[in-house]
Amino acid sequence: MFDFSQEKVAMRRKILNERQLRVLDSMRLLASFWQRRLPAESTSPDEIEQLLSLEAAGLLKARFDPPRRERTGELVIARAVVLEVTAEGLSALTHAQRQQPGILGEAPGRRPVRSSRARKLEARANPLDACRTNVRGPLSD
Repeated sequence: MFDFSQEKVAMRRKILNERQLRVLDSMRLLASFWQRRLPAESTSPDEIEQLLSLEAAGLLKARFDPPRRERTGELVIARAVVLEVTAEGLSALTHAQRQQPGILGEAPGRRPVRSSRARKLEARANPLDACRTNVRGPLSD
């Protein structure tokens, strides 16, 4: 949708400070999960660190494996599963895209296709909501 040459992107990156670059990287990661079929898994330590921050900010919902201690003494989370990008996450993506068009790549306009597994998990969590969508007649909304 947006076509920016590599030179323009490189010029913008020079203007941004280190903190802004970290935020930009997190927003790009959020945008990539928005465009994926969810739930989606990540095993990259850098991505998992960013996903922890994004979940703490309420921009996505994810499950993380329990931390384990390596021989070096470092705590490591082996895997994260992103369940959904929240409404706040989509709002943040839209806001970032409006502030600097093209900086996140393609605009986050399309809804991702939810996997059947995610729909089944959601239906099990809220069985009454699943029933309401199948009810026809005077009691349905």
